[in-house]
Amino acid sequence: MSVVICGAHTYLGSRLFDRLSSDGMTVSALSEYSPRITRHTIDEGDTVVYLDDYSGHGVYKSVYSHVTGLSAVIDICRIKNASRIIYGSSYRVYGRNVYIPVYEHDTKMPFDLYGLTKMWGEDLLYESCGITDDERSFPFTVLRFSKVYGPGCRDGFIFDTMKSVLESVNPPVYFGEQTRDFIYVDDAVDALCLILNNGKIRSNRVGAFNIGSGSEISLNSLASKIIELCGVDGVEVSETTHDLGVWIDYPRMRLNLDKIDMYGWKPKVSLDDGLREVYEWMSKT
Repeated sequence: MSVVICGAHTYLGSRLFDRLSSDGMTVSALSEYSPRITRHTIDEGDTVVYLDDYSGHGVYKSVYSHVTGLSAVIDICRIKNASRIIYGSSYRVYGRNVYIPVYEHDTKMPFDLYGLTKMWGEDLLYESCGITDDERSFPFTVLRFSKVYGPGCRDGFIFDTMKSVLESVNPPVYFGEQTRDFIYVDDAVDALCLILNNGKIRSNRVGAFNIGSGSEISLNSLASKIIELCGVDGVEVSETTHDLGVWIDYPRMRLNLDKIDMYGWKPKVSLDDGLREVYEWMSKT
């Protein structure tokens, strides 16, 4: 199998690239989606894993990363007769979903640019590739990842909090009672490998898949765990709120994993073990 990773520069993309390369698989990286470049990178029979990711506030970059680039890849995949597309989406397409745990069939209600453009990417696949086996159908799989973390990840709540604690600074936590679902990077890569090795797992037929830990933890509790793990004296959680006193995020998040579990995947790395790996990495850098 030959795999083209769109977004091999991202944290998850780079880890997948390393895993597949070490397994002896033919892997290519694609980060520019002009038709000419894309045409010369994707070949017949390739599986394309689209993990390009932009979490900033720029509208153009977010749309380009999650939608425009994907549209170019879809067109070339059809022309070159590629095998299929695996699209890395996000739990943030659910937005302020009121149901916990969140199932794949629950309503998508993104409230920020990141979640909105990820949803557009999903909708583009369903609209352009079809949900039935007809003349326009092209095989694809949508994976909605929870918050991926691990050694080497230099952004996000876990990295920022641990960095503050190791520098003996009280970590700021905004709305600390809100919960999140965190997944260790190796578990996320395992899920991608499962999908890569099973061509029958197609969202055209069964919809999207949640990929997470299946558990939730409040940000206050997570920050306290990190402080205890680092063993730094005199550091405590510094909880703050938004200047306007309103929720700027969503109160809870926990993904239901029943669907992907039916195909033989479940997370293996506990949060405690994953945090320990991050701590050991950060202690050496």
